[in-house]
Amino acid sequence: MVSAHPVRLRRQVSASDNGPMNSSSLPRYSPLSAPSQPSGSGQPIDLQPLAGVRVAVETMGCRVNRYDAAQLRAELASLGCEVVPAESAHQLYVLNTCTVTHQADSEARRLARRAKRRQPDTQVVMTGCYAEVSPADLAAMPEVDLVVGNQHKMALAQRLVGLINGQPDSAPQVQAAGQWGSGLMFGGDGPLADLAGDSRFFLKVQEGCDIGCAFCIIPTARGQARSMPLADVITTVQRAVAAGYHEVILAGIHLGGYGQDLDDPDIPDFVTLLQQVLAHTDVQRLRFGSLEPWGLTPELVALFADSERLLPSLHLPLQSGSASVLKRMRRPCTPAYYQDQVSALLMARPDLYLSTDILTGFPGETETEFDEGFDFIRSLPFAHLHVFPYSRRDNTPAAQALEAAHDGFAEVPDPVKKQRVQRLIELSEQQQQAALMRQIGVQTEVLIEHPGRGHSHHNYKVSIPSRPDLASGTLVTVEIDHVQDGSLIGVPL
Repeated sequence: MVSAHPVRLRRQVSASDNGPMNSSSLPRYSPLSAPSQPSGSGQPIDLQPLAGVRVAVETMGCRVNRYDAAQLRAELASLGCEVVPAESAHQLYVLNTCTVTHQADSEARRLARRAKRRQPDTQVVMTGCYAEVSPADLAAMPEVDLVVGNQHKMALAQRLVGLINGQPDSAPQVQAAGQWGSGLMFGGDGPLADLAGDSRFFLKVQEGCDIGCAFCIIPTARGQARSMPLADVITTVQRAVAAGYHEVILAGIHLGGYGQDLDDPDIPDFVTLLQQVLAHTDVQRLRFGSLEPWGLTPELVALFADSERLLPSLHLPLQSGSASVLKRMRRPCTPAYYQDQVSALLMARPDLYLSTDILTGFPGETETEFDEGFDFIRSLPFAHLHVFPYSRRDNTPAAQALEAAHDGFAEVPDPVKKQRVQRLIELSEQQQQAALMRQIGVQTEVLIEHPGRGHSHHNYKVSIPSRPDLASGTLVTVEIDHVQDGSLIGVPL
């Protein structure tokens, strides 16, 4: 069965098409083009110089970064910029960076150099997490013309005008810890995010994190936890549905902390947000990004069991299967707790697609701890492992413990890290193959993203070689026939 209405990705729907739900008294976040003047200036900035400017926006890293870049594209287009691919001729190149590992930092520098090498006359602008954490390092690069951290990303348009006018004001500006504003580049009444042809709509509903895991730089890069008001979430999802999107994916840095910063007793937690989105929008498929194990409440487990529109897939970060390593990581859970959470979830939705993050080579991780963690990971029915080696990040608790030579904290040699990463990748491949094989014979709905390819109800990649004509955004029901090259092969019904 094929839906008759494929997604219309380029239509921009005004907020008046679907009004907010009782939202007149709720706070709203300003779009990228506001405020009209940068901090410390008494004169409004004329944004007209951006009209007609060709801008390329690329992004790295997580779904939240991906959404930020999509919102940047939409806001710049609303100001008259011509948003173009990075391969096309452009006057401004904006890179939304990641800094979760040293490799991410290196890749950001490589992309900046490549942009300048390809088009020497373009102005290179670095924003995002790397720009927030290490602005001076980026500002020192001869290829980089402007550095704008996450705290100032909301005023990027003004900075771009200054760059065009020859007054870039690119000196790194970092506020004191805990002084982050509420601006999150959210939807609401602003332009609908430009997802560059994606048939699934991503919406960032939460930003920042207060947990403080020992290895993590995110609190420095993105600040404390902040939430998008419910009315803005509802409005934006309604507008995405009106624009033709069948699936919405809610994203955030710490989704389980949603609502804790909002002064609204009617929105106590993330599960309430999901319930309200399902109740007040017509979205056919609702999914959400990564959720920490302690965010998986009994109410959320029940919602997975009761709602067919809340799709059966979940990324539940573990990081390590060793209790002692988790303790050093300052993760507020144990393997036993994690296993209980997974068991409850699978009892409610036995068909759920489960994936996780695994960090190996954390300081002090012994061979015994690795083997203990490996066996625990192998005991759970993961469909995919996102494996990465520990990368020391300055000013994190783990880095400080290494510098102080605390007991139990010692660098794991790189060759050992690589060996452990390889073993975990091989385990992931085995678990993925087993999960794919369990899908054979299953009937599922696929959302087409590329000709003849898309994602199933359960978030598996599905190819439909008999129907290469299916357009992006089309929903089609298939039966899984076999597995080929890491992908499910479906036959339309």
